[in-house]
Amino acid sequence: MRKMKTFMRHMAWGFLAVALAACSKDPEFETTDVGPVLEKIAFDERASMGDIIAYEFRISDPLPLSTLDADLYFDNDLVASASLRVKSDGIYRDTLSVPFYKEIPDGEATVVITGRNIRFGETQQRYKVRVERPDFDHLTFVMDGEEYRMERIAPYEYAVTDDFPQKAKGYIEAPAFASGEKITFGWDVNQVISGSTTLIPFSQSNAGECTISFNTLTFAASPFTKLLFNGEEMSMVDNDNYSTVAMLTQGVQYEISGIPDFGSWDVDRDFFERGDESQPGVLTFLPMSGQYKVTANFKHNYLKIEAMKSATELAVLNGDGSGAVWAIGGKSVGKPSLNNAYDWKTESGGLCLARVGSTKYQLTLVGGVSIDTKSVDFKFFHQKTWGGEFGGGKITTTSETFVAGENDGNIRLAEGKTLKPGYIYRFILDVTPNAADTKLSTAVLTVEEIEGELPAADLRVNGQAMTQSDLDNYSIDLDLVQGAEITFSGADMFEPAWCNPDFFDAVSQTPRLVPVSGKYRITANRSTKVIDALVLKSDGSGLATLSDDGHGAIYYIGYGIGSPAAVNEPGWTTEKGICIPEYAPQVYRITAQAGQKGSTVLGQRFRVSEWSGKFFKGRNWDGITPMTLAPGTEELLWINPNDNNLEVAPGVTLEEGATYELTVDLTGGNSHPVITFVKK
Repeated sequence: MRKMKTFMRHMAWGFLAVALAACSKDPEFETTDVGPVLEKIAFDERASMGDIIAYEFRISDPLPLSTLDADLYFDNDLVASASLRVKSDGIYRDTLSVPFYKEIPDGEATVVITGRNIRFGETQQRYKVRVERPDFDHLTFVMDGEEYRMERIAPYEYAVTDDFPQKAKGYIEAPAFASGEKITFGWDVNQVISGSTTLIPFSQSNAGECTISFNTLTFAASPFTKLLFNGEEMSMVDNDNYSTVAMLTQGVQYEISGIPDFGSWDVDRDFFERGDESQPGVLTFLPMSGQYKVTANFKHNYLKIEAMKSATELAVLNGDGSGAVWAIGGKSVGKPSLNNAYDWKTESGGLCLARVGSTKYQLTLVGGVSIDTKSVDFKFFHQKTWGGEFGGGKITTTSETFVAGENDGNIRLAEGKTLKPGYIYRFILDVTPNAADTKLSTAVLTVEEIEGELPAADLRVNGQAMTQSDLDNYSIDLDLVQGAEITFSGADMFEPAWCNPDFFDAVSQTPRLVPVSGKYRITANRSTKVIDALVLKSDGSGLATLSDDGHGAIYYIGYGIGSPAAVNEPGWTTEKGICIPEYAPQVYRITAQAGQKGSTVLGQRFRVSEWSGKFFKGRNWDGITPMTLAPGTEELLWINPNDNNLEVAPGVTLEEGATYELTVDLTGGNSHPVITFVKK
């Protein structure tokens, strides 16, 4: 690092020398071996790891000065540097940070103070500093905004015992030094590091009382769930995933332990058959024997299995039909549910088919659970990446429900077909090679349909049962009066993580309807725990649109606003337009927090910047223009004259986490919308 700094300084002066040479007939570049005079005024001879070393020096020189630098060495290793620009004689004060490394004992470090002038003259002074590891009185564990005091139970060892959830993610903070410096400890890949607030994924077998501990010398921390697959410990991949690679034999039972609620988990039924309820962790392997990766995913409570070529390589389809076949597609397929569907992302979203015969592979999906009932689009590949695939003309099927695209080989629903919620759809792909297919690029697909039904939940609004549309989504259409109380009940009704404030005043224990009286479709998602709503036409025949007299609903289409989070912005897809209800006659309002682009935080629906969109009379291209900004709004928003899109004003960034209110006033008529945007 030091050599690099010296090199850069020489480069800078080298460029200056070239420039001077270009302006002078007799170029002359002067250097000197004499450096500035350095006089120590103050210097910290003792320091704590994680704190700072303060120093103060008088520097003087007949020549113009350049810098006053400080370098900290542990033995011969440069571990920290500081540089202060000095232009004239005087007293200068600066600080040098002392890193907090694990397993470094107390000892003597060296600080090199260097003064330089503009002709490369330099003076160095070396000082010894006693550096000690602080043994704090306590630490603080921070989880979900709550602080838990970790008492010192032994040198460098701290612990707190309390009631914690099964997954207690948080970071650790040390008390501030007198200088104000503070050390934090967070997560990095598979270890705790200093200087981070990334959440440490502490976990235990069951929610309840447990002890969280941390050692500031070794950085050892606990507890972390110990998962065993057939007696072998699974490795932590990241905060949500543990995996192991093992040879699995068809028909043999295997046991997973360490997950107390494993009976409620989803297991890929193409690969494993569960035992009885008394032994939920006992699994019988179904496909052909081979090497597989088994992954326990805590985000979706799902046990995933993938075929492997080796301990580190995923399997691919071989020329004799052995190996693996992968399904990659849009948001219409996903395991264990559509909440885990990926939009044509290969590494994260490819589904491994189970090899059920020497050249036959199976993928089982459930309507409304792991495959969309109204729109399907995916493809079979030779590997879990782009490349070899069963493309156009390479896959045939006799299914009456599904078709294989002639041009791309994508699997889609046949014209006019929909899937039945809860029904099982088993795709069996036969890749038996033949003499004319030396590259193994053709396949025959058969699809079995097995009767089934979705597990329904008891969710009610104002005492009336909601209707289930898929595994997680429920809805009900109701006539509601502005200000009227709305009750959510039922044996399975959840406490929402977020209620749309444009529709529901959830400040009180019983929410009230915010917009004007009318017919509304209230929606509930059991997975995301989001309660939302849409405005309907008075006869309930569809979504409301803006009437000629300014009543109904309007929609935002474009970028910058999403719901329930910024990541859910519609873009220029009309059918995803954000519904904004009528807050008062001919006045429409959306209230939301600001968040970063792509924010997944519920309620952060406004991007902090980079808006570009318009308001429309429906989920269509019938726009509401031209827009006018109310006085004061131009400080935050502007209307781009090139396309008349609403944007955040140039140079403006909304405050992340702050709440803003956007109002579209049509009291002057639909052709005179006035936009007001204020910070609450």
